[in-house]
Amino acid sequence: MKYDLNVDLTSNTSHSLILSRIQPCTRVLEFGSATGYMTKYMKEKLNCEVVCIEIDSEAAQKASKYAEQMILADIDTLSWQEKIKGQKFDYILFADVLEHLRRPDAVLITATSFLNEDGYVMTSIPNISHNSIIMELLEGKFNYQKEGLLDDTHIHFFTRKSVLSLLKDVGLEPVEWLTTMRTPETTEFKQNYNNFPLAVQSLLKNRIDGDVYQFVTVSKKCSTEWDLSRYDQIQHENYLDGDYCQLYWRAEGNFSEICSALLPVDFNKGFSTYRFEIPNGNWNSLRFDPANTLVYGEIKNIRLMSVNENEVSKKREISLEDLLSISEIITLDKQKYKFISLDNDPQILLKDLNLEINNRYYLELEMRLENNIPNIIKELLTFNDQIQELHMVEKTENEQLKKVIMDNELQFKEQLQLYRNKIQELEYNISEMASEISGYEAKVFQVDSELKSTQEKLDNLKREREAIYSSYSWRITSPFRALANKIRARKEE
Repeated sequence: MKYDLNVDLTSNTSHSLILSRIQPCTRVLEFGSATGYMTKYMKEKLNCEVVCIEIDSEAAQKASKYAEQMILADIDTLSWQEKIKGQKFDYILFADVLEHLRRPDAVLITATSFLNEDGYVMTSIPNISHNSIIMELLEGKFNYQKEGLLDDTHIHFFTRKSVLSLLKDVGLEPVEWLTTMRTPETTEFKQNYNNFPLAVQSLLKNRIDGDVYQFVTVSKKCSTEWDLSRYDQIQHENYLDGDYCQLYWRAEGNFSEICSALLPVDFNKGFSTYRFEIPNGNWNSLRFDPANTLVYGEIKNIRLMSVNENEVSKKREISLEDLLSISEIITLDKQKYKFISLDNDPQILLKDLNLEINNRYYLELEMRLENNIPNIIKELLTFNDQIQELHMVEKTENEQLKKVIMDNELQFKEQLQLYRNKIQELEYNISEMASEISGYEAKVFQVDSELKSTQEKLDNLKREREAIYSSYSWRITSPFRALANKIRARKEE
């Protein structure tokens, strides 16, 4: 299928610019959902209810598993409106769709009738006035492609003014005017400024929309007239090729592009100061993206400044320990907060800042960034040398510690041998004492035996004595008893 893509929110494409502005748990009407690459993100990551309208049946079948309702229809016929009758949506998306329609104005007017009063219409539209197209025309070429600025299914072509006129005619006013940008060399046409005379190069390079690849708009309903000229000279942030840092603030939920600010960055120029204004609000956390590309960086100071009507600006230094790396950042030195990002979306979370709702705040950073590959390699080599030096110091300390351990081990072994000798001596003394005790026990046993034998002899002698005494007693008293009996008998006579 022609439009079967993937969404990468780390790259600032028209799709990521749109998706990053959609709040979670909202209702979305998506025109031209194709295979559902955006629908899937809105359903699975943002928990949105998405109603899709798609003309390609095969693509619609793929996208239907992510959609609350899938409508197979030609958008130009407006037949789809009956199938969403009575519904309202927080967001209506036309991502690379309006250029494919015969009557984009009629479709926008009908679609906007289903928009909540505080809802948004989001569009991304290719810029036919891109310098690569002009360079093609200067060479007499206007060749359609399978996709891109001259997609062979495009029916309408737009410039800045025609996009603004279209929005105004259908009762919409842009609240955000964004772009994706590509230099001619990076487009499908592979044009190069150097192929043209210097005067032509200068003219093309100074055109305000010369490198604008797509116009991305976020619009709301507008009942009053607004002046198109206010957008005539609006400057663009080059989300794809430009260099910038970004600060996000949030009260709850996910960080959103709506609650963020951009500042251009200076690469390879030493330390620079970046100052962000934070609007009033009950913000409980900030996220700082130091760059939009692979980069080496160092943050020296971070200050949070509060200002209200009654007080002069108060500055508070933020400790680097208050920074919490949350995405693709390798911290080389936490003390100075040197880091290297591994992708084009490095993120640092600033936590527990306690912003008061009635104060206006500024965040000020002193930071230097390097995107020059040789410089990054140099920094990495320096860091590697530092690591090697630390390893050498660690190795030396380990060797010293090992020596101390060996010395202590030798001393311990000597001490242990002394204790062992003392233990052996004690064991010998205990053995001698045990032998003596055993001899004493034998003597005691012998004495006990002798005492027992003597006791037995005494008992025998006692019994013999008693027997002799009994015998002699009988012999002595017997005559007297006989005489007594005779006397008793005579008395009785």
